Amino acid sequence: MFRSWLQRKKLGASSMADENMRVFIVDNNVAWRDAIGALLDQQADMKVIGKCPLNPRTLSQLTAARPDVLLLGHDTWSDELQERICQLRQDLPDMAIIIHGRLGQVTCANVMEAGAAAYLPKGSSPSTILKTIRDARYDLDVVTSNSTT
Repeated sequence: MFRSWLQRKKLGASSMADENMRVFIVDNNVAWRDAIGALLDQQADMKVIGKCPLNPRTLSQLTAARPDVLLLGHDTWSDELQERICQLRQDLPDMAIIIHGRLGQVTCANVMEAGAAAYLPKGSSPSTILKTIRDARYDLDVVTSNSTT
């Protein structure tokens, strides 16, 4: 995340607004991928650069695309998810990871400890999703809520 801090220092806020955020959406629910993709495509400062289900090729697709933000759909907190986040942090350290799902009683601290920038529960409003993506991209205070809106 040092890169985004350095960008703010070098470019200033107005220049950052001119740079499109490159967002990659990973979720097994094709309807949700398409809906969130349509929402993001309507934003002047965002560009969806890829959408795919979570599968063994996902990491190579992300590495090739090098997004600024990953919106990762996942409904179960597990050691596998924690390892996946850690691997992504190693391979793409400048990418902001936002976990989107139904993680039940899991706290935001678990998600953050694993290296994600934020957790968005399923059912979050479009405005909350957009704000969280923007905040995560620029290392601002990120909305991380365990309750749906």
